[in-house]
Amino acid sequence: MASTRKAPQWEADAEEGPASSIGATLVRPNERVRPVSDLKFHIYSSVSNPRVFLILASPLALEKAPKPKRGEWYLFKIVPEIGRPRIGFSEEEAKDDIAKQGYHLIGVSIRSPALRAAAVPKRRIAKRS
Repeated sequence: MASTRKAPQWEADAEEGPASSIGATLVRPNERVRPVSDLKFHIYSSVSNPRVFLILASPLALEKAPKPKRGEWYLFKIVPEIGRPRIGFSEEEAKDDIAKQGYHLIGVSIRSPALRAAAVPKRRIAKRS
């Protein structure tokens, strides 16, 4: 008999859904993630380097944040503080940096076995005569 029990999944908190995993958190089936405070993390991505992210507590702080080497920042998503592990950044580290300097700057590289397997070219096997 097959089990009907569902495994926990990573779900994005942003309104646009799970299109991107940055900021996602682990959610068990039938569980709702509730914010632990009124703080919302405004996550910006660099136009010239999509692996660089800027995290702010308010969009007004964007004027004082460092500019990317080329291009500008664009709003990637807004996620609430939930006090749980996230993909791509630590809420505690982000809060500490925002309190000290007004922003949290990170570089993210996500590795997935599925993506890696798809990217590896298939080797041709030489036929023996």
